Amino acid sequence: MAPRDGDESRRPRQNQPAQPVAPDAEDDPADDIVDDDSDDNNSEDDSSDMDSDENEDAESHDERMQRLRTENEELRADRIEAEVTLGDERDLTERIREDCRRIEAQRIALIQQRERDLAELARIEAAAAQGEDPPTPIEEQSNQQEDASGGASANPDTNPDPSPSGSS
Repeated sequence: MAPRDGDESRRPRQNQPAQPVAPDAEDDPADDIVDDDSDDNNSEDDSSDMDSDENEDAESHDERMQRLRTENEELRADRIEAEVTLGDERDLTERIREDCRRIEAQRIALIQQRERDLAELARIEAAAAQGEDPPTPIEEQSNQQEDASGGASANPDTNPDPSPSGSS
C-alpha cells in the first residue's frame, strides 16, 4: 500500500510477538488451579445458552432487517419528495424567467416610448423657438396618418370630387 500524505515520517507497523508478563509477587500459585467441576454441571446450560443466543440472533436479524426495510422506505419517500420539490422549483424558475422576459419587453417598449416622447418634445420646442404654434396631438396624428396613406390632401385646390363634371 502506498503511503498517504504526511505518513512518510511514520514507520510501518510491524507485528511483534506479545511480551510475557512477569507474575506479581502478590499472586498466589494456588489461584492458578482451574475448577473443572463447575464445567461439568453447566454443560446443559451452555447448550441452552447457545440456543437462546441463536434465537436472539435470529430475532435481532429479523428486527434489524425490518429496521433496514423501514429506513429504506423512508429514504425512498424522501427521494420522491425531493424529486417533487425539484420539479416545483424548476417550474417556478421557468415562470420567473418568463416574467423576466415579459418585464424586459415592457422595459424596452417604455424606453422606445420615452425616445418618441423626447423626439416629440424636441419638435415642439423647436416649433416654439421659431414662433410657430406647436401642432396639437390630434393634428399631428392625422398628419401622420395622411403621410402613411400617401398624402391624400397634397393639393387642396383641386376638386375633391373625382366625378367628371359636365360643362354646362
